[in-house]
Amino acid sequence: MFSTLTQLITKAQEYMRDSIDPMHDLGHVERVVENSRKISADMKCSTRESQILELAAWWHDVGRAVIKKPSLWMIFFDDIISAFALFFYAIKFRNLNRTTLNAIRLVMCHSYGIGTILGKVLLGRRNRILLNILTDSDNLDLLNIGRIEFMRFFSMLSTRNEYLFRSLIWISLNTKIIYTKTKEAQKYLKEMIRRLIEWVREEEMYLWHVKYFGEAWMKKTIHDLEKLFTDISTLHHAI
Repeated sequence: MFSTLTQLITKAQEYMRDSIDPMHDLGHVERVVENSRKISADMKCSTRESQILELAAWWHDVGRAVIKKPSLWMIFFDDIISAFALFFYAIKFRNLNRTTLNAIRLVMCHSYGIGTILGKVLLGRRNRILLNILTDSDNLDLLNIGRIEFMRFFSMLSTRNEYLFRSLIWISLNTKIIYTKTKEAQKYLKEMIRRLIEWVREEEMYLWHVKYFGEAWMKKTIHDLEKLFTDISTLHHAI
């Protein structure tokens, strides 16, 4: 079946390769796909479910590349646009079937805000599990060192970018957005936080952040990371 989805996956890759949104590019999507493969394998998803999930992972941010205008407001619309784009190309490539239709529904229900309502209407129990995996796979990338490494250099380009960097770090560490919906994803989140703590404690990284954001901000960020690590560890052992 994957061979029949090659055109759709290739098209998603083409869109994301041309994305001008630095936070949602081909590298981000590739990591989300890899996360989804690991979590779905741990959860022993069927071959068809893995195909649905992977197709959805490749397409979930295509809407940002289609619009070609990075904006915080896109969080409300990009998945809906992505779902319609996948629907269009599934028809164009004569590949509208059970797998692609389920992937389209997953992408649409991944939308921030309205996605929760759509999920209750459009998804059955098993597809809701796949949606949870997609959400976890996407959110895990918030704390990916490579992505944060890019963000820190991007933050030096303007005051707006610096504010965006600070905001994304604060949201990741001080809200429930990073908490996983599946227990299988928790071990990956825990390991990611552990590596991130080690990374920011390296002398070069620590001094760079102090230089641009201040020591008080740096100490608070490390404290928040350590607290998040403890909270996730507690949740992991409680399950």
